[in-house]
Amino acid sequence: MIKRLYDFDWLRSLIIINLIPFHVVWLMMFIPPFSDVSTTSVNAQLLQIYLIEVGAWHMPLLFLIAGYSAGISLSRRSLRQYSKERIKRLFIPLVVFMFTINIVQNYFTPWVNPTETRSLIDFVANYLPYYFRNFFNRMSGRIP
Repeated sequence: MIKRLYDFDWLRSLIIINLIPFHVVWLMMFIPPFSDVSTTSVNAQLLQIYLIEVGAWHMPLLFLIAGYSAGISLSRRSLRQYSKERIKRLFIPLVVFMFTINIVQNYFTPWVNPTETRSLIDFVANYLPYYFRNFFNRMSGRIP
């Protein structure tokens, strides 16, 4: 029987917490509407080194820990129990995200059209009907 290592839980937590500054720095460095940081400054070069160094290992390490945790979980439960738990903990939040936060995120993303002003009224009156009309047309096969 595989023993659970709580150090891996802490390591996973630290990696997840590190994703917040990692993505903030990524937005600051590579998406101009998010920041006015000069890419030639010493600070910007240090931030780029941070992105390169952390980007090389944090996701592979996270997947390695997830695989170890899945092995532990499968040694204690049946495949059916494991699948039900994964659906409840991963698939349901994914679907909720797809129909809530993702829609708002796509509308307000500045690199789509940075000169266009965006408002909540335009989002509700124009973008939501357009989004769902295209979504349901694709689901019914009307749009390739």
